[in-house]
Amino acid sequence: MKPYVKQETKEIFNEQKRLLLTRINTLRSITADKRNRKSQKLLVELEKRIQTSQNPLKCEKILRCVLPGSGLGSQMHQLVHCFLAAFGTGRVLVLEKGATMITYGTLVESVFKPLSENCRDRPSPNAVIWNGNTDQNEDVVMVTFGSIASNRGMFAPPIIPLEMKDELVKLMGEPEAWFAGAFVKYAMRLQPDIQEKIDKATSEMDLAPPLVGIHIRRTDKLLWEAQHHSVEEYMRHVVEYYDVKNLETNEEPKERKVYVASDDLTTVTELKNKYPNYKFISGQSASSRNHEGLVGVVTDVLILSKCDYLVCTFSSNVCRLSYELMHTHTADASVKFHSLDDIYYYLAPRYQVAVLPHTAGNSKEIDIEVGDVIGVRGNHWDGFSLGLNRRTSKVGLYPSFKATFKVNTGHFLDYQL
Repeated sequence: MKPYVKQETKEIFNEQKRLLLTRINTLRSITADKRNRKSQKLLVELEKRIQTSQNPLKCEKILRCVLPGSGLGSQMHQLVHCFLAAFGTGRVLVLEKGATMITYGTLVESVFKPLSENCRDRPSPNAVIWNGNTDQNEDVVMVTFGSIASNRGMFAPPIIPLEMKDELVKLMGEPEAWFAGAFVKYAMRLQPDIQEKIDKATSEMDLAPPLVGIHIRRTDKLLWEAQHHSVEEYMRHVVEYYDVKNLETNEEPKERKVYVASDDLTTVTELKNKYPNYKFISGQSASSRNHEGLVGVVTDVLILSKCDYLVCTFSSNVCRLSYELMHTHTADASVKFHSLDDIYYYLAPRYQVAVLPHTAGNSKEIDIEVGDVIGVRGNHWDGFSLGLNRRTSKVGLYPSFKATFKVNTGHFLDYQL
């Protein structure tokens, strides 16, 4: 087959894909307002519950969270892990005295409001490690990164209250991210001076919709945890978003705008040179390891969470943090992102349940039967995922569409509908 024919076939396929996405989006829009209203109502109820549980009249039961010495995204996800443990066991979450964002050399409460106005960490030199259950009688228990690694506990994210499952699964594709997002939103309430600073910075940017956000993590992340992805890989999904938007409205946007968050600002220059027909917006440098750098990362996360579409790598905590917060602004953020590498996860593997059978076509694939539970080890983004079939104990590839994520639920003592 001649190369030009092959390219023509690819273009036809892409046209069909864009048209299909347009029709799917049109169908979603029919119920979007209703789902948004219901989602926001549930969010307001949950936020009231969090506020009440964090500010009891008497501070009798405390869960102290010891944050690891890492970046904003990692520390926030550790904090949410602690938060859900406190919420589930009916305790007040507090940070250890003088808690610091070590990477940035600044106090947590120099940027974020205290987790509780009524309760502060009281002296407890003999505080014991939380055992992961609800049966601990000590007034003060402690959670550290090490204790989570050895015992994640019965409220480990991703998780939702069992009482909310029936409603949430009807509203969104990833309810666990919505639930985590509510706690992220509470934890990231800004001090007044920081809020004013960020408001001033964002008011000077053109962030009106439509706006696509991309988070490009480079520098230290590439040394240990993630692969390099070219700007073309990110922009492929940005271009597709705007092409579909054009089909939906039958009108080309005045500008194709992209907000760029990166710890390597040379990426902005590269994007501008390679895509001159797009408008790229970026804030202050988020690469500095100081107070200003932290404010820069927080600004990026808040802006990314409000974008109409998000392209990033879920291997990055900042990317997942933005995605979680996005759920507090829209009914179903699970259809408004694309990750170039991982699926959404927390500190442990996620599980899927097979909805269609599959017979292995080669030695790299595995057999699955309806109802099989599969521990997901990665999505290859080529139509196949890698996983462990817990029934057969075999590891291999299977078609991604033949399994759906298992919703993890728990009985939270501090939550009732």
